[in-house]
Amino acid sequence: MEAATYQEVQGLSRMTVGELRDKYLEVFGEETRSYHKEFLRKR
Repeated sequence: MEAATYQEVQGLSRMTVGELRDKYLEVFGEETRSYHKEFLRKR
């Protein structure tokens, strides 16, 4: 795994639920209905 990718994955664990929801929208192009931090982090 590239260093930048590894750091980004590690950064997900420090994100708030709101930040994870924003990241989900950025990556998948749609909002999530979930507020479950572990689900969003793994997704």
